[in-house]
Amino acid sequence: MRSLLSFAKKRWTYIVLVIIALFIGGAFGPSQEELDQVLSDKQDMEITLSKEKEKNDKLSDTNKELAAKVEEAEPYFKMEEEERKNKQAEAEAKAAELEKKKAAAEAEAEAKEKKKAAELKKKAEEKEKKGYETGITYNQLARTPDDYMGEKIKFRGKVIQVMEGDDTTQIRLAVGEDYDTILFGEYDSSIVNSRILEDDIITVMGLSTGLLTYESTMGGDISIPGMSIDKIQ
Repeated sequence: MRSLLSFAKKRWTYIVLVIIALFIGGAFGPSQEELDQVLSDKQDMEITLSKEKEKNDKLSDTNKELAAKVEEAEPYFKMEEEERKNKQAEAEAKAAELEKKKAAAEAEAEAKEKKKAAELKKKAEEKEKKGYETGITYNQLARTPDDYMGEKIKFRGKVIQVMEGDDTTQIRLAVGEDYDTILFGEYDSSIVNSRILEDDIITVMGLSTGLLTYESTMGGDISIPGMSIDKIQ
């Protein structure tokens, strides 16, 4: 006891400082409850971090697997792309070939059409140049009248009958003065300066109108070539 008191007397200054320090630490330091809360929060955070790390590791593994699959399938993708390009190029080539053939066919058709039009124009010009001198005979009109429908014709003969109307006149003409080759003709009365009479010898020019059929005085049908007369000389 005496030795303890002797030590306290000698070291009283340090003892006072220690007591003060303990007092200050007790007054201002964290309580045990706060320390426990901090430790609990730390543990929760460590658990959360561990779970996140585990999740990230799984995602990393999944990404690696996907990357490996993509790398494995890349040759097939390239093959499909190449095949697609080849098919596209083939389709474009076919389309170009079809367009070329179409253009050639259109050009050929246009050339044929132009040639045909030129031939028709030439024939029309030649026909116009010939005028009524077509060389079509009475026999041709009598046998195949449909072949000469609308064609220009010219005949000379003897008038054997005249039937006058208000504006038009109809005649029967013995071509070549032959009563076996009778031609029916109709014309506008204004194309002549004087009336046409029976027994007149005239030249008629006009267009073939096919066959005309009428009833004879004996009751039978008679068909003769007909024409629309444009000029009379």
